[in-house]
Amino acid sequence: MAAIERAEEEAAESEAPFPLIVAAIDSVAPQAALAGRLLEDGAGLIAQEDALSLVRLLWLASTATTERTIGHCLLRLVEDSGLLRRLAAEPTLVPAFVEEVLRLTPPENLIQRRAVADASIDGRAVRAGDLVQICLPAANRDPAHYDVPDELRLDRAAAANLSFGSGIHQCVGGPMTRRVVAAAVAAFVQRFGDLAPLRLAGEVKWVHAMVVCAPREFRIAR
Repeated sequence: MAAIERAEEEAAESEAPFPLIVAAIDSVAPQAALAGRLLEDGAGLIAQEDALSLVRLLWLASTATTERTIGHCLLRLVEDSGLLRRLAAEPTLVPAFVEEVLRLTPPENLIQRRAVADASIDGRAVRAGDLVQICLPAANRDPAHYDVPDELRLDRAAAANLSFGSGIHQCVGGPMTRRVVAAAVAAFVQRFGDLAPLRLAGEVKWVHAMVVCAPREFRIAR
């Protein structure tokens, strides 16, 4: 019960800045007011509450997944000095590194999908309308799709992972997260690649919730 309460508190904290962000954007660029534009373009089709909900979705999609993935990437580099040196020497490998980190440690561990037809999964019947919970880290380590699935491989042949979902329900923030994280990692390896090996200065503080496990804070030193 305590874990659920902590998770709810963390979720509320992540949403708290949202009204301030919308207000700040609207005050700086009133002609591009986010919720207002949605209401104007969808006149008669969308309520104000729904417009705000869409803006909130875009904000969360472009921030929460990004910060978690940056944390996972930097923690990997601090713990593996050889990997840090290699990326510093071959920065073109950064996108492959980011993709592997996303595959192994998705921003969210669980997603839900509703079955649209009867099916069988590993011998278990799933009926149309059933809600199915998918464990993304397990799906992304399917040995039928990935050779040595538990290893981070920079030379891995391109294979789609499910870290941002797929199809019509794919996360709208996925492409931007990949670009922002790659830029952050590139800047980190350029700045600290020559200083390797790095080390953790103290314990890593983690975000532990029902669907999220990501580093919240850690300090590094030489």
